[in-house]
Amino acid sequence: MTTDMQSGSPFDPSRLFTVPVLVGTVLMVVGAALIIVANNRRHFAVAPATLGRVAGKAKHVWRGGIALVVIGVVLIMGRWGSPSGADRIVLADTAGGLPKVSTPEWALRIPGVGKDTLVATYVHPKYLHVKPPMQPSLVYFYGLEGSYDAKSELKGLFDELTAKAPTVDGVHSYDAGPLGGLLQCASFAVSGQVQAHCFWGDSSTLGHLVAAELTEPEVAALLVKMRSDLEKLR
Repeated sequence: MTTDMQSGSPFDPSRLFTVPVLVGTVLMVVGAALIIVANNRRHFAVAPATLGRVAGKAKHVWRGGIALVVIGVVLIMGRWGSPSGADRIVLADTAGGLPKVSTPEWALRIPGVGKDTLVATYVHPKYLHVKPPMQPSLVYFYGLEGSYDAKSELKGLFDELTAKAPTVDGVHSYDAGPLGGLLQCASFAVSGQVQAHCFWGDSSTLGHLVAAELTEPEVAALLVKMRSDLEKLR
């Protein structure tokens, strides 16, 4: 089995321009300016008669500056780096250009699908007009939200799958796309057909796309395309 488990970059430039990050940055800049002003007494009149009032005013300005800096940091970390700013799974009506359809009951009852698993089925047009009568290919998506070590989680998921069926040629890493994290795939021979399973993983979401009528590279590319509709900022 291939053991390439290198992580993609978790950095998403769009996170730099969310409202909390921008507001937090402004508050930090204003707070830092107030701290500088408070520490530099020449910005206030310092006649002996008013020295006590000046010192008190500077102290309040300094405290206000510290408070603004702290609030700014909390806003930025809350949106960009902490679990409270984590992404979430959205079962979009259209993902990567594919329309969502009803999920068959069997897909909801397979082992490992729990009450917290988000499940959706999408129509892929690959075999439309080829299979009678007008039967399209279906791809199945499973998602989870939480707090994850992506590398460890994906290894565990593939270990579970390979315990039930061997891979065709190991686990492969792919470019995870603009949302970063990990994207790994493997193909499995199951009941006379080859199923391609691809997973994305980052610090707050796990996504799994499976298809029996698409190649592994096709499923990997499709998951990257669908992910922008399935994973959203909170």
